[in-house]
Amino acid sequence: MTNTTMRVSMPTEIRKAIKRLSKKHNYASESGFLQHLVRREDSIDREKDKLRKMITDGIKSGISEIPPEKFFADLEKEIKSVAKNKS
Repeated sequence: MTNTTMRVSMPTEIRKAIKRLSKKHNYASESGFLQHLVRREDSIDREKDKLRKMITDGIKSGISEIPPEKFFADLEKEIKSVAKNKS
C-alpha cells in the first residue's frame, strides 16, 4: 500500500487530544493513531452494513412455518452440540 499526504485543519483541542491519545496508547506516531481510528470506523461501518443486509434478507425471507419456541430450542441444542464438540 502506498502512502499519501493529507492536510487537515482542526481545532486546537482536537489536535492536543490526538497528541495525548497517541502517546497514551503507545502509537509510534499521531498519524498511526489516526489511521487506526479510520480503520476501526471503516470496520464498524462494514459490520453495520452486513447486519443491515442480514436483517433485510431475513425480513424478505418471510414468516417461518416453525414455531419460534421450537426454532430457538433447536438452535440451543445445535449451539450446545458445537460447544461440546470443541471441548
